[in-house]
Amino acid sequence: MSYQQLRDWLLTFVSEVLEVTPAEIDVDATWEAVGVDSATVLVLVADLTASTGLEARPAEVLDHPSVHALAAYLAAADRAVADRAVADQPRADRAAVDQSAAARAVADLAVTDLAATDLAAADRAGVR
Repeated sequence: MSYQQLRDWLLTFVSEVLEVTPAEIDVDATWEAVGVDSATVLVLVADLTASTGLEARPAEVLDHPSVHALAAYLAAADRAVADRAVADQPRADRAAVDQSAAARAVADLAVTDLAATDLAAADRAGVR
């Protein structure tokens, strides 16, 4: 998610909990100054995950003590996860190709072994 989306989500969450309008919340004010307590932080973490799929620990919320700071942190963390997923993609593709090649090699080996066994049996039976 982008910084703007996360900032808007956090403003909406805080405004609903505190029963104020989003415009009344200073995005640079600390959680304490805004009126967010530790119980609200726990609800924020649970709602954040349920609403956005992003996971944050209460300590991360407290370490980033404002709407602005937390939105920036979460947006950067979400980008980092996405970047790692993209970076890991070619490796995953190579692993799938390697597995497929290994499966074909095993299948070819099994057919070759079977053919050799059949030829040896035919030779012993004098059929070949």
